[in-house]
Amino acid sequence: MLFPLILCTLLTIPIVQMCIRMIPPEDVSVGTTSATLSTTPASPVTTTQCTASSCPSTTTVVRVTPVIISPVTIAPGTVATVSVPGVTMAPGSLCTTCDIAAIAPVMEANTVFENTNTVGTDGCTQTNVICKRTDDQVCTVTLSATSAAGASTISSAMNAIQVSGSLTCQADSTYSSGSVTGITKLLCSFDRCAPACATCDIDAARPLMNPPGTSFMTM
Repeated sequence: MLFPLILCTLLTIPIVQMCIRMIPPEDVSVGTTSATLSTTPASPVTTTQCTASSCPSTTTVVRVTPVIISPVTIAPGTVATVSVPGVTMAPGSLCTTCDIAAIAPVMEANTVFENTNTVGTDGCTQTNVICKRTDDQVCTVTLSATSAAGASTISSAMNAIQVSGSLTCQADSTYSSGSVTGITKLLCSFDRCAPACATCDIDAARPLMNPPGTSFMTM
């Protein structure tokens, strides 16, 4: 019984060896896909440590010059002088304390007294004053001032409804105008007044020359 089985096995071995030799080597696969490995060596990573003295500095040094402000001591009872560019005022000056109302004129009917305050380059008060009529009359208008020297004319105009003048407050707290100092009172006067339409002068408009055979007449 064993002999036929052994005989069949021995006959099968040459056939199997012949089949294996007929299969090309490239057709034989293991059945798994292998990953492609890179053969290029990786670049080494180098970490460099440095100290505070060896590392390059990235800080910009800025030099700061200290400013020293000296303290200002003002003794009790002393008036401090404040300096403003373009303005010079003497210590203890009262040139900003003048009172225009104290020297304002007494006005008659249909007239007004106007004033406007400004500050001069010396820091002192300057006051522009106006004597003005409010009706339709024109007059010889005069602005005058009274001082220790007497009455003085500041400005005057004929056939006008107003005049103006400029006053400056002085260090002694009194007003002045030009050469008139220490003003104690102002006066507005309106003389020889007449309606504006009554002051027309026809002779001022008379023609200088007439053509021959003509004349200029007024009625």
